Amino acid sequence: GAAISHCLDNVGIQYIETYVTKLASKLRQKLQSMHNVTVYHHDISTTEQPQQCGIVTFFVHSLHPETIKEQMMMSTIIDNETDDNTDNTDADNNNYNNNNNDSPFSSDDDISIANHRFELSVVPRTSTPIDSAKTGIGDLVRASLSYTNTMEEVDIFCSKLQTIISQNNKD
Repeated sequence: GAAISHCLDNVGIQYIETYVTKLASKLRQKLQSMHNVTVYHHDISTTEQPQQCGIVTFFVHSLHPETIKEQMMMSTIIDNETDDNTDNTDADNNNYNNNNNDSPFSSDDDISIANHRFELSVVPRTSTPIDSAKTGIGDLVRASLSYTNTMEEVDIFCSKLQTIISQNNKD
């Protein structure tokens, strides 16, 4: 459809690969710096340059992955309600919005990406039995990045995750 045409004709596969790799690298670095968070990724390349994609899996040692997913989704719902009731012309008011960003899109593009979020899912231990057996870790959280995400969204995501971790560790 239109999204694929826009991607191929206006953005380019090479740009998307490079950009998503940068986003994922930043997310991995930020997650690795958080207390009680372990990032899981095994390089699949045979070259000196590691091949990493835009899918980042991680585990928070104090929280079940489903709890993280639910609380991040709830945070997004609250942001959407706030966004619906505010003037979004100022980038500082755009929690997770892409109006003023480093994404290849502008707010005038035919493809609307306002309020775009990371795709979060839970990877059950049964879908990675070999890795799960080696690591002893059960379910994981998977963050899937897209070329429509921004560096700012990585920062916001990590900030929200850190808040969720901190709030749950107080209980």
